Order: sequence, then C-alpha cells, then structure tokens
Amino acid sequence: MLGHGTATVDIHRPVKLLAGPANDHLRMTRLLKTLVFVTALSSTLRGAEWFEWSEHEGGSHFYSATDSTDWFSSQAEAVLRGGYLTTIGSIQELDFIRSTFGRTELFWTGLSTVNDGNNGGFEWVNGAPITYSYFSWRQPDPTQASAVIINQPNSRGFTRGFFYDVSPFDSYRGIVERDTNPNPTDPNGGNGGGPGDPNGVPDAGSSLLLLGLATLITALVRLRRY
Repeated sequence: MLGHGTATVDIHRPVKLLAGPANDHLRMTRLLKTLVFVTALSSTLRGAEWFEWSEHEGGSHFYSATDSTDWFSSQAEAVLRGGYLTTIGSIQELDFIRSTFGRTELFWTGLSTVNDGNNGGFEWVNGAPITYSYFSWRQPDPTQASAVIINQPNSRGFTRGFFYDVSPFDSYRGIVERDTNPNPTDPNGGNGGGPGDPNGVPDAGSSLLLLGLATLITALVRLRRY
C-alpha cells in the first residue's frame, strides 16, 4: 500500500482501465497490430515450399528454407514448421540441399555449440549423432558459442559446400528439415497440412491464424462488457 495524505493505493491490485472511446480505441489498435503480425507469420508458414529427398535418393525427408535471420530465430521458425534446422548426415544429403537451394548462398544448419558454452562441443539440434561433417581448412575454430553454415568459400573463392562456424547472431537463411510429409495427401510434399490431413492436424500457419482470430473475438466480447 502506498499512502499520500488520506488516499491509499494498493500496488498489488490490478488497475482497471476506465471505459471510454479513448481506451477502447487503444485496446482495438493493440489487438489489430497483434492480428496483423499473426496473420503475416501464418502466411509465411503456409507459403513454405517443400522439397522431398526421396527414398531412392537415400532420404525420404522434406526440406524448405527460412527467411534470413539469426540462428535462434531460424530454429524457432523450423519448429513452427514441424521440423528443425537440417542435420546433414552424408555427402548425398549435402548435395541434395545444395542442388535444391543453391550452391553459393550461405545457409544455417542445425549444428552448433550453443548448448555447450565455450567448450566447443558441436551437437545437432535434434540430438542426432554426428556421422558426417565437411569443415573447411582450419575449421572448426570456435572461440565462443557458434553455429554452422554451409557453402563457405575456401581461400581461392571456391565452394564445395564446406561447413563453417560463425556467430549464431549473424543473419542467414536456414534449411528446415522434416521427417514426415508436411501434407500427407500430397505425394510431392506440398506446403503444409490443413483440412486434407487425414490426422486432422492443421499446419502451424493455420493454427496461428485461428489463434489470432480467437483472441480478437474474445477481446471484442470483453469490450462489450464495459
């Protein structure tokens, strides 16, 4: 309780905004900003284009690329898409990723030391064993928490997909990997689940959009009570 003269205020008691056009407008503005953000994010997730590394090629996994951002945000987006930043287990998988997404652009992978501080212990983000790596000369050389990109050029400017460790706060696109088809009704992968999913599980983009709409409707109902 804070006192001043004869008036007291309980600082632990939530303060209720007074009803009125100004406060209603403020609430509505905040809600609309939130809905716009959720809608934009859901559109990004629903618009992801997936590529299958088929069984006869040694894979049967599905891949897409994130927007350019830091490693942590890229991994978070990968999780929202139902996957993780890619775990490269063979030269064949590396070749597939490079031929699909580009042989010169730098991409995040799921290999990092972020869970091991400064000890230099690399781990795949999904806990898979490290059975393959393709670090360039004098790599890896982590002096702090780092994450691994691919396609780093060598000293002559050529790239063969080399691994290279950099700060996880740098900004690159990431390669997302899924173990299951993002759209089981589409043998070519498609771009998400949704109504056609036999398991009835919507994709992340649909879920976010529905959550945003539900939040807006709930808030509007509450505003009517003031």
